[in-house]
Amino acid sequence: MIVDEYTNFNDDYVNFIIKINKSFNHLYAFDLNKVFCIESKCTFVKDGIPMLRDGAGHFSEYGLEVISPSFIEFIDQIIAK
Repeated sequence: MIVDEYTNFNDDYVNFIIKINKSFNHLYAFDLNKVFCIESKCTFVKDGIPMLRDGAGHFSEYGLEVISPSFIEFIDQIIAK
């Protein structure tokens, strides 16, 4: 999936998060693009294994294993502030 397609798919959500972020100082949003996208290409399959379990964007167990290290790092950075 191309980054633009992924971004367009999530446009309403992304715009909502940006709007909320401007209103609240202590709201943090984890950017999944850092996990799924490299340069201009996004993928939801790693090593031939799907990271999503359905078309609604829910993570598979494998997908959770893939994003967990990045999410833990994100939380650690918030805690360190």
